[in-house]
Amino acid sequence: MTRIPKDITNKEYRAVVYVQSLTESPDNPNAPKDVVTVTMGLATRIGATVYARQGKIAPNFNITGVEYNPKERQILLGVQNTGNGSTRPYIEWTLKQGDKEIVSQVSEPTSIVPESSRKFPISYPAKDEKPLPAGTYNFSGKLVWVNKGWALNSKTDQNVLPFNFPLTIPSK
Repeated sequence: MTRIPKDITNKEYRAVVYVQSLTESPDNPNAPKDVVTVTMGLATRIGATVYARQGKIAPNFNITGVEYNPKERQILLGVQNTGNGSTRPYIEWTLKQGDKEIVSQVSEPTSIVPESSRKFPISYPAKDEKPLPAGTYNFSGKLVWVNKGWALNSKTDQNVLPFNFPLTIPSK
């Protein structure tokens, strides 16, 4: 349960809850009795992000461009969220060269927090496939998200932002 003060509106809050195993550490037998010893260690912990929303909260997206990272074989779609809410949009995309469709896919949802920018990585082609030949392509599609909570599979209240960019694959 989250309690938010009544005077706060139109805001999203995020907290991370961690779980870790705690173990007792043995005292140093060589330390004098009147000296406090401090030990340090690394602990593995698992975290989960918890979101709480108050008021009218919604992301607001702009597509800022596209680029290709040949070393990682990734198409990077620049997305900016100028809104006050987080969400997990997915991308339906198509890559063409001229009139020939090379591939059409749907990416996994990716998180983006308010007032931030990020590059959504789309791995193509796979490492075991032939690399894309150098040239100019057309990268088009749509960014899709919902504003109601995290209903990723919801077909209602979907928001769609289309995009269409030239994409240059450099020669090696």
